[in-house]
Amino acid sequence: MPSFTRTLCVHFPREQWPGWRIAELNLRSSQPPPPPQSRESDSDSGSDSESVSPYKLRKDSTRLTVSVDPDTCTDYGSDSPVFRAFVTRDDRSRTLSSNELLSVCHPKTSIALKFALREDLVDDLVQEAQVYEGALRSLQGGVVPRCYGLFTGIGSEGQEIACLALEFWGESLTAPFKTLPIDVRYVKLYGISIVLSALLCCNIKN
Repeated sequence: MPSFTRTLCVHFPREQWPGWRIAELNLRSSQPPPPPQSRESDSDSGSDSESVSPYKLRKDSTRLTVSVDPDTCTDYGSDSPVFRAFVTRDDRSRTLSSNELLSVCHPKTSIALKFALREDLVDDLVQEAQVYEGALRSLQGGVVPRCYGLFTGIGSEGQEIACLALEFWGESLTAPFKTLPIDVRYVKLYGISIVLSALLCCNIKN
């Protein structure tokens, strides 16, 4: 995960989405807690386990502004929507992660924003961020999308929410998997096997 704090400002096409009431969300980059195994190891080594915060904010502020594509293929009424968004402003050209640079020089850079808009869904997104920055870190950009960070904040009803920013790799499949060309299915299944192998190796080590 990056070593500095970003404020992620997300603009929504409220006027184009009937029933959607949120015009803007301001979230802050947040480091997910280490997996349970890591916390146990820290405890064994004598570190203070209470110092591990599930939403530890970083220092060194910088702001990233994105606009959600009104034509994004998602159910915006869901509590866990995934939006396509475009980078519209980056106050300082800094890396979001060691993998990729998003800057104002590339205003049409598209990213995927995976939201948890209910408090009981936040932990699931935190765990997903842990996996991206742990077992799947070396696979980012090749087998899985690059992860640009986890962001947390307060929703329109005062609830805690979270957003995982990822490299945009296209919309969801619109046809059943079994109807895809055989070569496409092979590539996707091969990628899944690599991901599963990485997760298995990580579990064995821990």
